Formats: sequence, C-alpha cells, structure tokens
Amino acid sequence: MTNVKWLCSNYRIRAVVLTNLRQQCKDDRVHFQPEENEDAGVTEIVPGVQLWNEVLVHAWDYHGMDVDVLVRLADDRLTADVVTVRRRDGGDPVTADALRSIAVTQFIRRSLEAHARAGGDPFVTLTGEPRVAFDFLAEKDRDRMVEAGPVTETLRMVAALYRIALAIGDRPTKTVTEVFQVPRYTADRWVAKARERGFLGPAEGPGKAGA
Repeated sequence: MTNVKWLCSNYRIRAVVLTNLRQQCKDDRVHFQPEENEDAGVTEIVPGVQLWNEVLVHAWDYHGMDVDVLVRLADDRLTADVVTVRRRDGGDPVTADALRSIAVTQFIRRSLEAHARAGGDPFVTLTGEPRVAFDFLAEKDRDRMVEAGPVTETLRMVAALYRIALAIGDRPTKTVTEVFQVPRYTADRWVAKARERGFLGPAEGPGKAGA
C-alpha cells in the first residue's frame, strides 16, 4: 500500500485559515480536507475550467477511521487511485465491514473543492459569498446567467457543469437543471445550444451524454 507520509509530502499544506473556513468541511462528525498536488498540474476540460490531475482527500473520524483517498483525473474522469485507512487512537479495529462503509464517490465529490480553485485565485472560497456548482460559481453570477438566458457566458458555464458532472459520474443535464434551477426542458435546450456553439462535443446517441 502506498505510504501516506510519502503521499502527503507531495501535497502543499495551505494556511490554517483555509483549513478552518472552506477546505475543511464538516459532514456530521467527519472532517474532510482536499489537498491538490500542484506538481501534477492541471487539465483544462473546457475553456477556462481546469481540474487538478491529483487531489488527496483527507477525512478524519470517518465511521471511526481516518481515511485518505488519492483522486486522479484520467481521460477526463475523476477516479480513486489509492485508499488508505488508519485506525484512530483508541478506536475499533479496521474490519471488512468498516472498509465497505467507505463511500469512495463521496471523496471524489469532495475533491471538487480543490478543483474549484484550479487555475484561479486560491482564496476564491474565502469571500463568504454563497456559491453553487461545487463552488465553481457564485450564486449571484448563477442568478445573473439565468436571467440572461442562453448567451455565450451562460452556455460556457453550462458546458463546464456538464463536463464536471461527467467527471464525477453525475448525470450532466440533471446537474445543469439543479444548479441553474431551471426546468429540464430548458436545461436540454441550453445543452443543445452549447453543442451548437462548439462548447460541447456531439452527443453519443439518444439518452447518452457526449463530452
């Protein structure tokens, strides 16, 4: 199994204020903290939107364990490459049932908190303004885009949301619907327009997503 100390040595630990504000998220008793590997670089999945090629997601007291998941971007998909589990001091042993309780997809989604900073201001999440779309978009900008309709800026964000959803295994058009809070037929139309403008590739067939 990959040595966790070696993994962590390749990730730059940010200031405590970052940890306390947005990168360290609380989910019941679980604390998550994603740390991007800057040495691995980024990949631009659509113009203006980059994802880190490697993010190490830490979770403390996850079902009584400390868990690290190394998430990598490959073929425009985020996947878990390494899962490391440690027994907490005084905690229960790590059992097969405990291992089965680890929702790897949850860690992949948490990695998006680091991806939202890729190629941009690393303090983007410290402003305190409400954000949506995995932290990639300010709520006020989302509302402005909805009001503007399928203009270039909106369609570029539609394409970005579509590709991000594909990367984490979510349903892309459903993600567009939920983020923009529009009817499904509106989301379908905006996705189609994004394809017409070349912001997305052609669909692979009826009912199938196209990158």
